[in-house]
Amino acid sequence: MPGLRAKMDKLLIIGSTAVQPQPKGREETDDPKRLEHPMKWITREKPKTDRVACPWLIRKFIDPDAEILYVPDDRVLEVARREGAVSFDAPGARYGHRKGKCTFEVLIEEYHLTDPALLKLAEIVHGADVQDERSTPQSAGLRAIGEGFIHVVPDDHENLRIQSCIYDALYAWCRARSSGRD
Repeated sequence: MPGLRAKMDKLLIIGSTAVQPQPKGREETDDPKRLEHPMKWITREKPKTDRVACPWLIRKFIDPDAEILYVPDDRVLEVARREGAVSFDAPGARYGHRKGKCTFEVLIEEYHLTDPALLKLAEIVHGADVQDERSTPQSAGLRAIGEGFIHVVPDDHENLRIQSCIYDALYAWCRARSSGRD
């Protein structure tokens, strides 16, 4: 799909400068959990919703220089130990689903992120990942996009790069809604 790839690359160039998150409710120095040195973060391969949303969140709000590793399901913890990586969204991972929350929501809670737009985005991600009564109207679309990209872009890192533009756009939409500019 060379035509689609060129169009997506063009959108990504535009998208990468269009939305620069402006977190509200937390300054860099306010949160001792904010990482001072880039870390490796590791999860299961073939990312869909939570395994795309979390790296987007990590790089935008927690660890801008994070290295994201995707490995087979059964190797996440082993490689995490060997590489000194922070595991997420995998069985036994440091960060995973807890008390009805998806991993994206757990990271927001753990890192004390309070930006209203980010919290709205968390509702959308929750519904796309968990599919329960808390689903939003946007959740089904986000889930379909995540599942579709697995078939269109087989490389996990390329998939993350492209889908990050979608999360930038959703975050911008949430910012506009939370500030009353929709």
